[in-house]
Amino acid sequence: MNEMISSIMIDETALQAKIANNDFAEIIKNTYMLQTIAQSLMDNRDLLTPATVGLPDVSTEGTMTAMVLKEDGVDHTQSEYLKILGHMSGTLVALADNSDKIESCYIGICAGTHISANADPAIRYDEDGNLISYSARNRP
Repeated sequence: MNEMISSIMIDETALQAKIANNDFAEIIKNTYMLQTIAQSLMDNRDLLTPATVGLPDVSTEGTMTAMVLKEDGVDHTQSEYLKILGHMSGTLVALADNSDKIESCYIGICAGTHISANADPAIRYDEDGNLISYSARNRP
């Protein structure tokens, strides 16, 4: 009886490991796709018109939307890279909105901004209505 239970447990563990591996493989492919698009945009930035991405808009709560998150003291309207990588907004929204494994996604920009695709812009503001600072250059 113990051998049978042990065999079932081993088979179930192997199955769960295969499922997890497939899930991670899909996320890796999506991440690589985003990297490829970002690199292509940067390589061809001289051919692109500037894209506009706005700050979080609480009226879009519950709808997957692209938004700018930024560090304190950063003027996102002056970010050269944000104007280029803003062309990824639709891709970020589509990926986050259509994946059962990704709830939100973002690209951090070295100038202190993020382009984030998520459906919860209200949590990007504090209780006083001030935009919460998000660091693109440092991680805890």
